[in-house]
Parts: sequence; structure tokens; C-alpha cells
Amino acid sequence: MLLKYFLPPYTKDNIGAQYKDLCKKLHPDKPGGTSAKFIAMKNEYDTIIKVLNTPKPTRAKHTRTKKNNTFARTVVINYNFDGNTLEEIKKILKTFIR
Repeated sequence: MLLKYFLPPYTKDNIGAQYKDLCKKLHPDKPGGTSAKFIAMKNEYDTIIKVLNTPKPTRAKHTRTKKNNTFARTVVINYNFDGNTLEEIKKILKTFIR
């Protein structure tokens, strides 16, 4: 996704400050502001905040279990899959399968 309105660093505090400034500039009631620009900026903001608020997957430490001279890894995934597409789920799982 190409970001048009927000600049790094992408932290909640920085994005919040940028959002406040952009609201003042792009609001339809302000000179030079249009509803199309404001809605596009708001959608970009919502996407960034959603990504920042999404919990990151966690992995357990590798455990070594001896089974017929092979070692098995135990991976624990804690992730909220609500609303994720199949492609996003595949990307998440690929981070755990190497």
C-alpha cells in the first residue's frame, strides 16, 4: 500500500499528530479542503491504525523432542484471524514455516 498522506515513523503518537494536522488542512469546511481528500486521508489513517493495533504473532521457543532421531519444533501462534483474507493468513503462516 502506497501511503500518500502520512510520513514515517509510523508510531501511534506520530500518526495521531499528523492526523490532527491533516484534519485541519483537508477538512471540507477549510479553504482548499475537499471531502474526497479528507475521506482518502481518513481511510489511510484507519488502515495504519488497524495495522498498529493488530497483535503480532508470537512464537514459542523451539523445543527439542527426540523421536526416531528427529527433532520437532513446537510453534505457538496467537493471532486474531477475524477479518483477514486467505492471502493475509498465508503470509502470516509463512513467517513461521521456513
